[in-house]
Amino acid sequence: MGFILMLLRGVWVGTVIILAVCHLNHPRLWVQDLLCSASLYWIPFVALDFARNIWRALRRGRLPAWRLALVLAQAYLVVRIIELALPFYVTSPPPTEDLGREVRVLFSHVDFQPDGVPLLAKEVAARKPDIIVLTGDQGDLDVAQEALPQMPSVFSSAQSGPRGVRVLSAFTAQPGGETSLGIGVLPSIFVRLRVSNSNTLLLGALDLLPAASQDDFFRSKVTSRRVATLMRYAPEPRMVIGSFEATPFAPLVSMYVRQVHLRSVMFGRGLWRTFDVRDPLIRLTLDHAFVSDNMEVSSLDMIEGISQRRVSFAFAARLPEN
Repeated sequence: MGFILMLLRGVWVGTVIILAVCHLNHPRLWVQDLLCSASLYWIPFVALDFARNIWRALRRGRLPAWRLALVLAQAYLVVRIIELALPFYVTSPPPTEDLGREVRVLFSHVDFQPDGVPLLAKEVAARKPDIIVLTGDQGDLDVAQEALPQMPSVFSSAQSGPRGVRVLSAFTAQPGGETSLGIGVLPSIFVRLRVSNSNTLLLGALDLLPAASQDDFFRSKVTSRRVATLMRYAPEPRMVIGSFEATPFAPLVSMYVRQVHLRSVMFGRGLWRTFDVRDPLIRLTLDHAFVSDNMEVSSLDMIEGISQRRVSFAFAARLPEN
């Protein structure tokens, strides 16, 4: 029994240290990314053990060196996760710039439920989005596009793989403004949209892979960072939407807030779960949309019934007035 307890303690200590390193720097291993992504779910246990260690130190007057290192790692993790989660529940201040045109966006996976296609068409007819971002199998993307009203522009990721990203837009692309950024068959789109004569919108749309292997993790990481790099220093309003297959607490996702200075459309509205609608116990936020700080999100609605396993969503954001 003593050996088992010692082994469990070693695993616990190692996990906490790996997670601390993961949140301190970009993970290099797919296991690190998985651990980081699940931070919100294990952080209560870290916080309880942190409090227990502090209580033990106060009672005994000292801590062994290894336990002190563990306490410091736990303290960092608690602060880091609170820092990442807080914007979702605290209303952020509105942009200081004058706001103009409102852009309406709808995002959905296309693994349709039996009534998913008609429901998608109904939501599009009711909401009249300016931009529709769809992700999923190429055949389902074709079915979705045929069921929806024609829009002036359609942008598709490279069709070299079974999955793809498709953007239907009321706006046209500026000359040379469309780029496919995915590694291998990973679908990703970057496009510079002309909203009006004076307004341009940078749009990134991607569909990443779950971190199930080192190769999948590497492709998702490089693809996401390519989009982030193009967005980081651009002066125009920016928007990134897609299936990241990671929660907001994974560096793959949180870098859009920390480094690119974008805001999640969920900020101030709670952490909405998008996967898996069939699981009553574990629901994760794996789909995300980010807008630049100079845009104001005026509405966000979650839509169930289109995808078999995902929650679709629609939001509206106002562009800065030029």
